[in-house]
Amino acid sequence: MSDNEGRTSSEGEGEDIDNARKKRSLNPEDDSSEEEEDDPDEVRRVQAGFIVDEDEDEDEASGSGDERSRSADSADNLSDDDLDLLAENTGSAFPRPSKSSKSKPKKLLRRRQSPAASEASNSGSASEDMPNTDDLARIFEDMPRKRREAAAAEEEMDVDEDDDGLGDFIEEDEFDEDGGEAAERARERKKAKKQAMKKGKAGKRGGEGGISKAAWDDIYDIFGNGDEYDWALEGEDEMLAGNVTDLKIEDVFEPSEIQARHLTESDNLIRLRDIPERHQLMNSTLSSSPTYILGQFPKFPDIKLAAKWISSRISARTKNTFLSIPIQADELDSSRPNMHLKFLTAVEKALGFMFLEHFEVPFVWEHRRDYLVHYATDSQGHIIPKGMIELITRPELWKIFELGLKYRNLMKRKQGLLSTWEKLKQRLKDQTKQHTEEATAAPISIDGEAEGEEEKKPIREEKVDWRLTYFEEFVISPMGTAEESVEGVVDGADWLGIRFMKEFKEMKEDEDLDEETRLKEGRYKRPSAQGPKAYLNTYRDARLSNFVKAAGLPIEEAVSKNLFMNEQEAIHADIELFPEDYAEQFIDGKMLTDVTMVLRAARGILVQDCFKNPHLRRIVRDYFREQGLVSVYPTEAGLTKIDDFHPYNSFKYLKEKSITELAQSARFLHILEAERNNLVKVSFTLSEQTQVYLEESLFQAWKSNETSDSSSSAWNAFRRTVIKEAWEKELIPMGAKWAREWLRDEVENFVAGSCASLLEKAANQSPFRPKEYEKGASPSVLAVSHGKGDRNDAVMCVFIDEQGRVRESTKIETLDEKKPWELEKMARQGIASKTLPTDEFKALITRRQPSLIVVGGFRVGTHRLMERVKTLVLELAQAKVDKENEASRPGGSIPWGEAAKTELELEMELKDASIPVTFVPDDVARLYQHSDRAQREFGLYPPTSRYCVGLGRYAQSPIHEYCALGSDIVAITFDDYSQKLVPQEKLLLAFERVLVNIVNDNGVVINDVIGDSYQHQILNYVSGFGPRKAQQLIRDVVRIGGFLTNRLELFNKHLLTPVMFDNAAGFLEIPHEMDELELSPENPTTQPDPLDSTRIHPDDYEFARKMAENALELDDEDVADDHPSKSVVKLMLDDSPEEKLNELNLDDFADNLRDIRGVEKRFALNVIKDEMASPGRDRRADFQVPTPWQIVTMLTGESETTLVPGFLVSGRVTRVHRGEVNIRLDSGIEAIVDKTYVSDEPVNSCDEVVKADSYPRAVIIAVYPEKLLIELSLRNTELAYGDAALRKVTPDEPFDRERAEADAEAAQRKKRTDVDRLKRQIDHPNFFNMNVAEAEQELASQHRGDVIIRPSSKGVDHLNVTWKVDDGLYQHIDVLEVDKPNPQSLGRILRVGGQYSYHDLDELIVSHVKAVVRKMEELMNHEKFKGKNQEELDSYLKTFCLAQPGKAVYAFGLDRDHPGYFKLGYLDKSGGTIHYWGIKVNPGSYVIGNAEVGGMLELCNSFKTQFQKQQQQNKLISGGGGGRTPGMGARTPAVGSRTPGAMRTGMTPMHSGAAGSRSGMTPNPYAQAYTQAQAAMTQGMVPGGYPGYSQPQPYAYPNAAGGYPVGGNYAGYSVPQSGAYGAPQSAYNGYPVQGYQAGYEDSSGWGSQAAAAVSGGFPTAMATTTVPSSTGGPGMNPARMAMISSSSSSAALNSDTIKPGAEGNNYAAGGSNTAGDSKDAGWGSRGRG
Repeated sequence: MSDNEGRTSSEGEGEDIDNARKKRSLNPEDDSSEEEEDDPDEVRRVQAGFIVDEDEDEDEASGSGDERSRSADSADNLSDDDLDLLAENTGSAFPRPSKSSKSKPKKLLRRRQSPAASEASNSGSASEDMPNTDDLARIFEDMPRKRREAAAAEEEMDVDEDDDGLGDFIEEDEFDEDGGEAAERARERKKAKKQAMKKGKAGKRGGEGGISKAAWDDIYDIFGNGDEYDWALEGEDEMLAGNVTDLKIEDVFEPSEIQARHLTESDNLIRLRDIPERHQLMNSTLSSSPTYILGQFPKFPDIKLAAKWISSRISARTKNTFLSIPIQADELDSSRPNMHLKFLTAVEKALGFMFLEHFEVPFVWEHRRDYLVHYATDSQGHIIPKGMIELITRPELWKIFELGLKYRNLMKRKQGLLSTWEKLKQRLKDQTKQHTEEATAAPISIDGEAEGEEEKKPIREEKVDWRLTYFEEFVISPMGTAEESVEGVVDGADWLGIRFMKEFKEMKEDEDLDEETRLKEGRYKRPSAQGPKAYLNTYRDARLSNFVKAAGLPIEEAVSKNLFMNEQEAIHADIELFPEDYAEQFIDGKMLTDVTMVLRAARGILVQDCFKNPHLRRIVRDYFREQGLVSVYPTEAGLTKIDDFHPYNSFKYLKEKSITELAQSARFLHILEAERNNLVKVSFTLSEQTQVYLEESLFQAWKSNETSDSSSSAWNAFRRTVIKEAWEKELIPMGAKWAREWLRDEVENFVAGSCASLLEKAANQSPFRPKEYEKGASPSVLAVSHGKGDRNDAVMCVFIDEQGRVRESTKIETLDEKKPWELEKMARQGIASKTLPTDEFKALITRRQPSLIVVGGFRVGTHRLMERVKTLVLELAQAKVDKENEASRPGGSIPWGEAAKTELELEMELKDASIPVTFVPDDVARLYQHSDRAQREFGLYPPTSRYCVGLGRYAQSPIHEYCALGSDIVAITFDDYSQKLVPQEKLLLAFERVLVNIVNDNGVVINDVIGDSYQHQILNYVSGFGPRKAQQLIRDVVRIGGFLTNRLELFNKHLLTPVMFDNAAGFLEIPHEMDELELSPENPTTQPDPLDSTRIHPDDYEFARKMAENALELDDEDVADDHPSKSVVKLMLDDSPEEKLNELNLDDFADNLRDIRGVEKRFALNVIKDEMASPGRDRRADFQVPTPWQIVTMLTGESETTLVPGFLVSGRVTRVHRGEVNIRLDSGIEAIVDKTYVSDEPVNSCDEVVKADSYPRAVIIAVYPEKLLIELSLRNTELAYGDAALRKVTPDEPFDRERAEADAEAAQRKKRTDVDRLKRQIDHPNFFNMNVAEAEQELASQHRGDVIIRPSSKGVDHLNVTWKVDDGLYQHIDVLEVDKPNPQSLGRILRVGGQYSYHDLDELIVSHVKAVVRKMEELMNHEKFKGKNQEELDSYLKTFCLAQPGKAVYAFGLDRDHPGYFKLGYLDKSGGTIHYWGIKVNPGSYVIGNAEVGGMLELCNSFKTQFQKQQQQNKLISGGGGGRTPGMGARTPAVGSRTPGAMRTGMTPMHSGAAGSRSGMTPNPYAQAYTQAQAAMTQGMVPGGYPGYSQPQPYAYPNAAGGYPVGGNYAGYSVPQSGAYGAPQSAYNGYPVQGYQAGYEDSSGWGSQAAAAVSGGFPTAMATTTVPSSTGGPGMNPARMAMISSSSSSAALNSDTIKPGAEGNNYAAGGSNTAGDSKDAGWGSRGRG
């Protein structure tokens, strides 16, 4: 219902009529409230024929009868109020319906008709006649009838809407399938009805009322018959009846707007809780993404344990001052108090106040300070003057609150861990009980022992006992100490997961919770172990656990008992077998295929045990925190970008910098920023001595003491290997990762604290104080600015009164002084001088009389504006002084005997009469001018005027302006270099705490805040409040009248809850004029109280009143009948209240309060004394005007670090005089050059050397910041020195000089190489003079197959073609140019790989590169292509085998290690190791093994054929069996020896080729040809082995076509062959056939010596001598050449193919490889020659 409905008429209408209108308005179809009342005469004219029933049919035959029937229906349906309304408007009486008709309305009777009757009535209505227009009641007849018809149609599933051609456009959801036909029928009936109505009415009404039939047709065609919108009115009755669901706020506003307005359910919960708002959020109340503490508010854990944990983490001051004092028993009863205990007690009290009583930090600091300090006393117990020791400072109190939140969360995590532990322990107890019962019921053997009991029971009990004992004594117990941490709880949970893996798995199976229950209880599935260490869990559950037991004590016992106790309490006896011998029995032929695999798996398990041990992890973290070292070294990009003048040069070569030193500066944040930009790499480590000490300590705790047995020495060596691997691969990386995050958090907190300190200095200032103002009073301000100061920028002036309200805003054209010719022009035009803009400015000052004028702007021209304003103000002051002198001395004569005023007196008199003019910091004003707040307050003002408002308000109260910024406060920069590197959430939290401190220090006048929307924001920072609770209080106070008489009304009128009142009451001031207070003893709680104008808390009012009585020497009888605070008023009005208060003995008063009431009030009594002596005294510092350098920065952006004498600068010469030159720098600052500094030689005039509008370079020789002026020199002798020495960034110490010198030497070498390299000029769109990095960068954003042709380092007879294979993958093709007309021209023949020849670059691109691309895309589009990298390929193969066990699978993948090649990976039915085949892509074909095929079908078939042949060869070689030699599987009785001839399951005899065959192995009939070569292979691989791995794949034969070895597996080998130089031995088509020696990869690629390769064939013979290496390497081994000769039948090696290259660059002559240059193609990829 609208607001106007039901409202009483103000024009004398009767009550009955008004009620009738109310009833009528409920019917939307009859509502005519928006129409004017009808005149009776007009009604009669309408009756003549203009009011018609638009829905009637006009059948002549039945018209009159139906008409009467409808008239009766209409009368019956009209209420009494409707009839009264009709009678009033028409002057006629209408019959009242009978009671019987009312009891059963005809509308309901018609609804009860049968469907057939209803349909008949609908169809029959078309023949109804038009109503008799003589009866005005027919006006209301139409609507009820239509509603009855609509109801009947709805009952019949008819549709009321017209068929207007859009009926099917929107499908109604409410119609079901059965209603579709009904709806269609209804539309047909409706359409027919409309046509009949239109036809009938047209025939009936033709000519009636003076309107022809054609006119009626036009009316109906244009306006319809009135039924078109009945569907929209059907639900209005229900709406008015109140059946519509109430709107929610979510239905009106966007979620973001709801959150911004603090209207979410969480915000409402914060308002309702009687807890400070900042205590209910985990982050700042200014944050746009608040983190709420939802649900039941968490309880705080044990205060004493919390204090113990927190005390060591507060600050270095408290740690060194108080915690360094030991707590000794003999000191507890001594007269000298133990400060350690005092400090711990203070921490406990602070935690209790904040987390148990919910007091905020400002309240605790102001009203509970007595518990945070200690008063030193003399021997008699009297407090020593200045003997107060501050146990906790205010920043430390905030830190305690922050640590308290962390401790509460820590205990919550710990409780979850303990809950898990209790469940686990109960399960272990139940299992032990069940085990005992089973043992008791087991059959007893002859000797009285259950079978197997002697072996099983002790082992199980020992397993359970040591785990339980360790966790409870060494994991849970330390959590109650100061060493407890979140990391410790996580470590404990990880340790449980490792040591009780089986039990957790069983518990998980027993729980059997469905997902819904799991989510409801907040329990989630623990992720399964993933990653490279996941396989260790399988080993741990297998028989391998027995080997781990034999390896020594559990690492937990070794650490807890031997390492920490410094005693060898736990002793382990080694078994007699060597580790290798003992490992043989654990070979299972599946996962553990040989001894190496067993030992590696066992080491992995033990390493994980060390890594998961909570003790060791805590030790590592502690050592990194105290002794960690940080080193930095540049990347390749950093070497180029970070020069001597770059800010990052300070840490470019930082070497082993202490973490503790980095934590006290912002340097580490810049290091991380440089690392994010890929300019440097950062490493964390411990010193070598520390690592050796830790490793040795752990080894001594874990080793076996049996030194006589050689097997013990072997086991100790095994343990030492485990320890070394654990430290190097797990513990040190873990510690480094933790130290990085810990240091980052510490440095971010440090920088945030530094910025917060600068904010406090800027915001904690009282208003600018003119002479006549008291401190804290806001002056009236006139703010002046011309913005950027451009030619057309006018001067904007804004006047703000003392209350901060803008009273006037004026625009003045300019304040510049008019020149004489301008004045003459104005005089000729008849313009009076009084209309000058300067006169207008003076008139503004005279009219408004501001107490202060502030000037601001954005350019250097603002400084000139300031000088001009000062001049005009001085002129006004001079005129005022002259006027006063004229009034006191008529005619200007000096009275006889009176001396004339001195010049100093006149100057002082003029200064007193002048209005102060000053700059103010404008960082807040710059933000304000474009803010939404400014737009709301002064949307019609231009930005410069809004800027002036910000300047003026800042001068009146800096804290108000900073508080009003809200979250935008982080946009103000306090640290130009580091602030941007700190997360905004941390800055907001630090800034908010500073503002809270300042606001509560000074207090808030609550009535001013309520009445002024500008001050609303400051209430957010009062103790206990935040934006949500502040909004609520303002609304509540406005609801009761908008004014508070005293503080108690906040509580008595339920405006604040108890805790909120305690927190805030002392900071909400209600000032009173003491001389106007009339206090009555009756109802003191409803009267003003003088103590409300102080910062004394209401809880301390009685102490203040008692002190006032004692100071005035009043007895209880003197004040018995007065208002309780009457004595306070008398004291405040006294001439010397401070003297009287100083006479009181507050120490005795405090002692009495402690003895009688048990409260500490010594500090509070001092605060009460100061407040009564000076109520509401402003504690803020005096307003600080900007320093000259701050003004320079504000107007120019320059600073003391950019304008340094000796720096070189440049600028535009604006004017050249005879004696000096004026120059303007780019920043706008002005500079001058004296004639003596223009040139080294004397000059007569400056224009002889310098010309106007030139841009010379000059040297700064002097800076005058107060004048915004610098002095320069243009002498060449001074310019020659430069400023490099001044601008150079000094590296931090310790500095890695060795690395810096090596990088510098490499850079010089590269520079020389670049100079020597000749740039080529080839006319082709794809040719660029680029190196490999630039080419790859250029192709990064292009498509596959795009090409860049570039010069080659091999010389002018080579080119390099770089093309994009895939994202991040590029192939580099070496192109040999043949038949060159001259060295600089392009060769007529371009040869690739010695196999393909082309005549120009276009043919090479199309016929070679594009052809390869087409074949690659053909393969990548094949269904068997499953991975763009090896991880995707491996994942597919493993997933397939898991999904379909027993099936073999193969798939293709992209070989990212060798661009232009693919991998074919396959897994056999056993699902063991993945095997790979290489596929080379040629133009138009694929090469796999020894076959070259043209398409994908042939490629797949070729693989299958070759694979079958290989399988047959393997069976033939292995004798068809494999595994152990028949008959030799049993162990030899002799302990420690191996079974003669025993061979491990699955071992291929070829593995032992290098060392000779062991006895008992199956002979290899194919190994004879390799005997000589294998014996000589001290480095490298067998033919066909994959490069870089020392252990070859069995039977990886070289193929005649080159490429990958047939069936060769190159996965899983990571140990390089020792002593290898990386020289390729033989190459063919880009892939090695002999193999590379791994272990050395220098900047020149895989190796420095190119081997022999033939063009188009495979070598069969080589010289027996070693090929010399230009870099001093061993070259090619003769044995390898012999092996190639014996295993290949290709053409003989042509000796001419061996071509040594230049120094440091040797190249394979016949292949596509480049061995010596990392920038060119080696194997088709950079650095893989």
